[in-house]
Amino acid sequence: MRAGDGKAIDWSPSYTYAGFRYVQLTGHPGTPDYNTLTAHFIHTNNEDIGSVSFSDPLLDKIQHITRASAMSNFQHVPTDCPQRERRGWLGDAQISAETNLYNFDMAGSYTSFLQSINDAQHHDCVFFNRTYCEIYGNYSNISGSIPDVVPFYGHGRQPGDPAWGAAYTLLPEWLSSWHRVRQHPSMDTQVIRKSSQQLRLDSNGSTLLQ
Repeated sequence: MRAGDGKAIDWSPSYTYAGFRYVQLTGHPGTPDYNTLTAHFIHTNNEDIGSVSFSDPLLDKIQHITRASAMSNFQHVPTDCPQRERRGWLGDAQISAETNLYNFDMAGSYTSFLQSINDAQHHDCVFFNRTYCEIYGNYSNISGSIPDVVPFYGHGRQPGDPAWGAAYTLLPEWLSSWHRVRQHPSMDTQVIRKSSQQLRLDSNGSTLLQ
């Protein structure tokens, strides 16, 4: 970018990002080279803890793009894609979790995300998500439900699809297993216990899970 005086300036947005595969450059004087543009790979800084290599270079490339895809889809919360919606769809979160756990230190990130799911869980139609309660009519029918997307702000549905809401049962299981194996210091076991307790209650306070 250039200022009014013609001098080049660096600028980047503070509250958004955009994933991409191709870039189109127009109006550039001369022939662009690899130094003409700079792209920033933005993601949550989860530490590398797992690696694998193969005698077949193709498999090494597949592992590389798998890790790159996983990193580009974690921006504080696991997202569905880095270039379009960029939202925390729980279906994407649960289906990518094991890949992330094998490759990165996800203890802090996933316990934080579990807390976010708990915060988004439907507890009371009077104080939470009244619009959706009015759509469904019978308030008690969706009490304790999990939305499709976390954080939830009206995109997706609540109650969510069972395969999406399953993230709230699968993530605590995987995290607790990981904690037992690794004894990780940043694993917040209280969040896992709280998540398990929340899953046990239906709208009448009865036990759903044993």
